[in-house]
Amino acid sequence: MCTIDVKPWSANNAHVTQVAIPDATGYSAFAIRSLLQGTWSDWDHYFSDAANAQKYALKSELSGRVSVWAGGSFIVLGDSVMANGAAALNAVRDELGFSSVENAAVAGRPMSDGSANGVGTVTTALTKSFVGHDLAIVAAGTNDFRLDMPVGTLGQIGDASFDRATFLGAYRTTIEHILTQNPTIRIMLSTPLQRDNASYDVNHVNAVGHKLLDYVDAVKEVGGLYGLPVYDAYANSGFTKLTLATLTSDGLHPNAAGYERLASAFSGFLWTVGS
Repeated sequence: MCTIDVKPWSANNAHVTQVAIPDATGYSAFAIRSLLQGTWSDWDHYFSDAANAQKYALKSELSGRVSVWAGGSFIVLGDSVMANGAAALNAVRDELGFSSVENAAVAGRPMSDGSANGVGTVTTALTKSFVGHDLAIVAAGTNDFRLDMPVGTLGQIGDASFDRATFLGAYRTTIEHILTQNPTIRIMLSTPLQRDNASYDVNHVNAVGHKLLDYVDAVKEVGGLYGLPVYDAYANSGFTKLTLATLTSDGLHPNAAGYERLASAFSGFLWTVGS
């Protein structure tokens, strides 16, 4: 990589701009920073399209910013939104330098046990080993809403048992199982996306008296109880009634554009979790 100092333009020669041009094959990229009164700014990076792994390596070289996830592994629990999102999860893997991802999401499953669809993600979690993983992503809630599963009550740290037929009870069972197996693992929670499918949209009240937002708030409560970071996909992903036709195939399941959006959102959020 070579660095070029651009001729100062300020009257007192106090402002210098550097352009860094890396030696790379297959695409070009560069970064710019400025020296003003003895202090360098952060690098601003500019990339053309290329393989994610190559871009990650180049970004690290230019900025000195190395992902704490590099070389690690992560596991994903959830429903069809995650189960069908292999391309998005692989993009997160490559962007952050993970070596592997295990997608344990199962289509149709709520978090809770005992729904019309049978067992829930909590049962999936109890059959999995989290030893050796650096991160677990848990993304659930939309099927609990659709299948009329009660939210339940949060309780407090130290509770000895949980009602797995409720959203919160099943969620707490999942988190405690993961942390018991691997106390050093990081866990990221994601709220459900906004939706408009099968007459269940953000305004709909289900058979047990809950709106989708009640499950969103429950995820945030679990995160607060256990000190876990929560990505609020409901509020921050851009999936809403006005964009669902563009970002989903059916008002619920992301299409290619939607998964690209989710991959970018998850990657950006995990940079902050791992910093």
